[in-house]
Amino acid sequence: MDKSVALFFIVALFFLGGSLLFTSEAQPAITQPFDFNHAAHSEKTNCWDCHFICEKNRDDDGDVDCEDCIDSEGPFCEEHLKCADHKLPGMPQTQDCLRCHEYDLLDLLQKDEGEELQPNEQAQMVMLDFVEFDEYDEVQKILPLEWNRVSQIKTSCIYFSHRSHALVDGLACDECHGDVAAMKSPPTKPKQDISMQWCLDCHQERDISTDCLSCHR
Repeated sequence: MDKSVALFFIVALFFLGGSLLFTSEAQPAITQPFDFNHAAHSEKTNCWDCHFICEKNRDDDGDVDCEDCIDSEGPFCEEHLKCADHKLPGMPQTQDCLRCHEYDLLDLLQKDEGEELQPNEQAQMVMLDFVEFDEYDEVQKILPLEWNRVSQIKTSCIYFSHRSHALVDGLACDECHGDVAAMKSPPTKPKQDISMQWCLDCHQERDISTDCLSCHR
C-alpha cells in the first residue's frame, strides 16, 4: 500500500475514534446537592465570583485567597494567568457561599420555631445542611458540596483549557453551557453533545488553530 494512502487511513481512524470518545453518551437527568437558583444570583454577581478558574487560589482552609492579586478589579491577575491549573473549571464550595450568606444563615437560626419564612429564606435554609455554627456564632463545621459534572470530555487524550477559551479568546460561558444565568434550577443535561466536529466548527468560524497537537497531547 502506498505510504500516503496508509497515512490517510491512520489519520481518518484517529479522528473517528477521537470523535466517538469525545461525544457525551446518553445519560439520565443529572441532579445536584440542592436546587440552586442561578437566575436569582446572576442579578447580583457574575459567573467568576463562584466559578473560579484557578483552584490553586484556595488556601489551606479551602478559602479563596486572592489578596496578592495585582488586578483587584477582577478575579484574575498576571500571576494567576501563569498558573497551569487555570485549565480547571472551579466549582463553588460551602465556604464560597458563606462569603455572601453567613449572616443570612445566622439570622435564620435566630428565627422562632414556626415563624413564616420568606421565599429567599426558604431557599437559604438548605445551606444549614452543610454548615454548623457554635454558640459564639462562629463556623464550627463545613461539609463539602458534591457537585455532579454536567458537561465533560470523556477521554483523557484531549487537553481542554477553560483559561484559554474564557480569558484569552473571550468565549462567553453560555456559548458552551447555555444560558445558565437565566435558569432557576441547575441544568439536568449538557446544552449539547461535545463532539470533535463541533469543536472544529467553532475553531474554524473564529479562525482559531485546528492543529491536532493543540488539543491532542
